[in-house]
Amino acid sequence: MAGETEARTSATRHRLVEQVYGAIFTEITEGRLAPNTRLIQDELADAYGVSRQPVQQALLLLRNHGIVRDAPRRGLVVAPLEASFVRNL
Repeated sequence: MAGETEARTSATRHRLVEQVYGAIFTEITEGRLAPNTRLIQDELADAYGVSRQPVQQALLLLRNHGIVRDAPRRGLVVAPLEASFVRNL
């Protein structure tokens, strides 16, 4: 029983991360989040109705994919994206 509950919790967390990733990705690629916009975890969590954890994990994935980047003393910001890069995504 405990194993099944853990698996369900993990699957739910994974889906939340995917949903937040997709939402942020869409906002960036559609221009609603402009390049160099600071991404604040608390604000994003409130906007998407989730806790900070899935937002944090989604932002790390977006950073690993080059869609957001670290900015000194600002945290994570939207990376300037070339049109060809977005088309290839």
